[in-house]
Amino acid sequence: MRLRIFILFVLFFKFCYAQTSYNLEQDFNITEIPTSDEDFFYLAGISVGYNFKVKIVDDKLEIQKFEPRERKDTIEFNIPNGKLIATVRGLFFEELNQSNKQEIILNRTVQNIFYYQNKICVLTILLSGIPPREGQLFTLKAQKNKFKYKAIITFNSSPYAYDIFNKKIFIASHDGFFVVKNFKINKSLRKQFWEGLYPNSIAVLDEENIFIGIRGGIVKLNILKNEITFYKYNNIVIDDMFFEIWEMIENPIVK
Repeated sequence: MRLRIFILFVLFFKFCYAQTSYNLEQDFNITEIPTSDEDFFYLAGISVGYNFKVKIVDDKLEIQKFEPRERKDTIEFNIPNGKLIATVRGLFFEELNQSNKQEIILNRTVQNIFYYQNKICVLTILLSGIPPREGQLFTLKAQKNKFKYKAIITFNSSPYAYDIFNKKIFIASHDGFFVVKNFKINKSLRKQFWEGLYPNSIAVLDEENIFIGIRGGIVKLNILKNEITFYKYNNIVIDDMFFEIWEMIENPIVK
């Protein structure tokens, strides 16, 4: 296991790519979803440095490269009487023209802050375990510049990215996918193959065309037919070093 982790660490610094925008049909191939640990570690290893993010622009899917360093250490969310500040330590409120910060939610990493059904929503990850295995969706309510928060949904998989479409929240997690409607989980998919491939974004055209950006390619979901399609990036460059390390994994030297 340690050697497998080492391969991911080394290859992260080894591989990079210069292209900045991509086409789903031209740059990716539909590939069989990995089903074994060996297939997964091979995919995770060769795709280090090949991370893709998705978004919808003018009703079309746009794919770009994603660098992990793009994740911000601090998220600021403006509200009428000040701003919410999210850090790896929790969520804070800073009133207009004041420097003091009010603590709201602590000991959680805030992934996103957004409005849904006229409520301020906070998507968080509980800081326990490697990787963290749980997350929650909170709502905030202001009362005279003080905030009360309420945990609405607990996810048994860390939520990484979200999109809102047709009055529903679509959430990609560490190893799953959730659809939230009226603050209740309407649909969920667990134990999916992208565990460890770190979803970074989600883009919804409709419920038959939901795209998730991950390491190594793009996932397409059709939640009406329960179909999952994996588009693997077809220009991953692998050099001899990867095969040498992979050979060490496959045929370890026994002393």
